[in-house]
Amino acid sequence: MQTLTMPLTAAKLMCKAILPHISTDDITPSLTYALVEGNYAFATDRYSVGRYDITNLADSGTDEPMLLPRKAVQFLASVGASVLLWDEAFYHARIEWMPHQHGRRVQVALVYDINDADEFHLVRVFEGGKDVKFPPVARLFEDLKAGAERRFITVGGQLDKFVAFSRSSRHNLRVTTTRGGRADKLSPVLIEVGPRFKGLLQPTGDIGSSFGNDIIDFASDQDGDTNLPGDTGEQPKGN
Repeated sequence: MQTLTMPLTAAKLMCKAILPHISTDDITPSLTYALVEGNYAFATDRYSVGRYDITNLADSGTDEPMLLPRKAVQFLASVGASVLLWDEAFYHARIEWMPHQHGRRVQVALVYDINDADEFHLVRVFEGGKDVKFPPVARLFEDLKAGAERRFITVGGQLDKFVAFSRSSRHNLRVTTTRGGRADKLSPVLIEVGPRFKGLLQPTGDIGSSFGNDIIDFASDQDGDTNLPGDTGEQPKGN
């Protein structure tokens, strides 16, 4: 059994960051999970990849990779006052990935005192899948190199994933083009939100016909801010 424990506030932020990048398409079951491995949580739906850094957030980590089904991530991202007796700052989230006769099960427990298992407040159990092979997306973040400022188009609505988390976490977006080994191949766009989240978005082409697509515009103003659809450019009021 693998166990991951962290403050509920941190677990909620992690889940809000990666949830938009978990696929809702059951045709590829492995993409309907998030992966927690080492100090990072990953999710991808092919169009984008999200990575959240959990360094120094978890009180107890995992010895092996842990797969979290979308419903478990969705539950933690949306936990609120309607199911809590006290302010969420008093809670920890304990996530357990355990063997089961049909594969794996994920148990999510909200606890008052991390040292006393008898003080569980709420427990939810989710089917964890069997023989799920999560794609090796961690390597996509290795050795990223900044590319020239350009304008790209991408599938419509994909940028909303990043803008939504930027607003809910009250952190600005930072967008950087990257370059790969081949000049004729479009490389991913790196999108950072706050100090812990990095995401990759694969452009579908250079600027041309943008009907039904979003435009990533790297035309910067005097302050060096990148203009994104839905980004007001306002500074967040919190950290």
